[in-house]
Amino acid sequence: MAEPRILWIASYPKSGNTWVRFLVANMVFGGVETSADIEAMVPDVHRGASLTAHYHVNGTVFLKTHWALADDMPQRGATAGAIHVVRHPLDVLRSHVDYFGLRDDGEKRSRFIDAYLALGGVPAWEKRRYGTWVTHHAAWSAARGAFPLLALKYEDMTADPAAAVQRIAGFFRREMSDGDVDRVVAASSFERMRQLEADEIARGEDGFFAAERSHSKDPSFRFMRTGKTDSYRELLSDVQLAAARDRFGALADQLGYEI
Repeated sequence: MAEPRILWIASYPKSGNTWVRFLVANMVFGGVETSADIEAMVPDVHRGASLTAHYHVNGTVFLKTHWALADDMPQRGATAGAIHVVRHPLDVLRSHVDYFGLRDDGEKRSRFIDAYLALGGVPAWEKRRYGTWVTHHAAWSAARGAFPLLALKYEDMTADPAAAVQRIAGFFRREMSDGDVDRVVAASSFERMRQLEADEIARGEDGFFAAERSHSKDPSFRFMRTGKTDSYRELLSDVQLAAARDRFGALADQLGYEI
């Protein structure tokens, strides 16, 4: 029997990984009714998921990760391929401000933003082997040629979800009708994910969303918030925008991101 293999769903945190997990699960396995289904179908390697994941396709399992790719990355040797998702670094920043509950605390928010811009990412994540926004992207991009890699931009997915589904299907060499594409898009929409979270809160259920809310003491916190692009512009001062251009400018330009 062949050794199991891994198709990674990889991204820097707050870049659209959850959305891609829903797209892949609805495309490959279908029937996603709860966030617990996502944890079963496309589990999180940071929550202990491994090659023994129950759902697989011909021995290939789908695992979510935020690790920056490295030679010593756990289970690297079992890699069959990866989908790598990237998002504008300042929208990633804005999403982290919400995630850490800093919107209404001007002093803490400013310190966090300054630290993010100085490092190029979230200091806490570097300790978890996620790297910075720049180094994470560089590490996965450098793997092109070593194994099959599909690069997705969050902004392109937002602009045309159906095209994103078609690209993922092409990467998996799956044929999908227009109706199949529409079904996956609808079942994985932001509104659908947000409603799933609301329903699970109302029922008091555990699952992916409950685990992601566990870091917050704010009972109104929701993991699925807005999913918007360009939301950072109201957040940063002119000085901070200048610092962002210095930190992210070259790669942002390469990816077509304005700062």
